[in-house]
Amino acid sequence: MARLYYKMLEKEKTKFWHFSYMSLCMMYDEEKENGCFSIPEET
Repeated sequence: MARLYYKMLEKEKTKFWHFSYMSLCMMYDEEKENGCFSIPEET
């Protein structure tokens, strides 16, 4: 599970590491539950 999440997190160009800890946790949990996740808008 959570394969897409990890693939996106490890790629430099996605900038996933810019997301907050809470947003990353929510995306991870969402992919575990649904098989996909939505990318939040952060300011």
